[in-house]
Amino acid sequence: MASQTVEPVSRPFDPQGLATRVAPFVGVLLIAFAFVNLKHDGGGSPNRIIIAGSVCAVIVLAVGALPWRILPSWTQTFPPLAFFVLVAVLIDVDGGSGSSFAPLALVPVIWLALYGTRGQMLVGILGAVAVFLVPIVWLGAPHYPPSEWQTPTMWIVTVALVGTVVHELVVEMRKRGAGGVAVASSDELTSLPSRAAWDERLPQELKRAEREGWQVSVALFVIEGEVEDATLRETTFSWASQLRGTDLMARYDTGAFAAAFPGCSLGSAMQLADRMREVAQGVSVFVGVACWDGEENHAALMGRVSAAAAEAREMGGGMVVPAAMA
Repeated sequence: MASQTVEPVSRPFDPQGLATRVAPFVGVLLIAFAFVNLKHDGGGSPNRIIIAGSVCAVIVLAVGALPWRILPSWTQTFPPLAFFVLVAVLIDVDGGSGSSFAPLALVPVIWLALYGTRGQMLVGILGAVAVFLVPIVWLGAPHYPPSEWQTPTMWIVTVALVGTVVHELVVEMRKRGAGGVAVASSDELTSLPSRAAWDERLPQELKRAEREGWQVSVALFVIEGEVEDATLRETTFSWASQLRGTDLMARYDTGAFAAAFPGCSLGSAMQLADRMREVAQGVSVFVGVACWDGEENHAALMGRVSAAAAEAREMGGGMVVPAAMA
């Protein structure tokens, strides 16, 4: 089975599920503003708090109002980068390098690690680097003395490490999830679709038949007794060679295989099923066939075809039996 590459979600601001994704980070912002002290020395703090509030409002409006679906994916790094401006202002209001708001620099990086691509996450890490290093280079003492470079450096290392680890964990979880889906949808021995895949596909076939106004018939092939794996693989291979391109066959149970024949009447499906029964070498096969009545659900249809297969088994001799009408 070919391996699957799982790309992280690259549009974190798509409307579906946006409120859930945003809520935790909005909560962090509200807590941060609740702890802002308006009495910092310097007289400029209230103005900087107004700037911080304005940036926050712009971010919220942008997240909710912009048509992210039609914008390039790289534009979705703008709100997290704007968040870094907000963090920088709050750190400055709180006194500089030793600010208790420094952990907020983790928020946009974690956001992008969870919901963005690796490239978007790296842009977030660069934003965090700017938050901690630019003030030291540009503003300097007294709030950002070069002698205190150790603290910003540790925050940069922490942000980069946390962002990278979270992103890799998310990617690994998605890979495992995709692998689980792939395994669940395919039978390991025969490589045919599994029962789970059949239960998903058959209702789709019935809806399509209703939409297109054509018939669809279903057959259930039951193999008598225990069969070696090699024989079972050969049998299913021979059956697959008889199918048309529009037909579907799946492993329905341990010794049972279901097939759907779109566009086939009951009579045509019985002829095809009998031909498939004959090509099976070294096994005894009993077959039940049913034609969808246009109204029953897939469970009712499978109930009729299963009953027909059971009747064929009771009759013996490798029979093909049509199902009773619904």
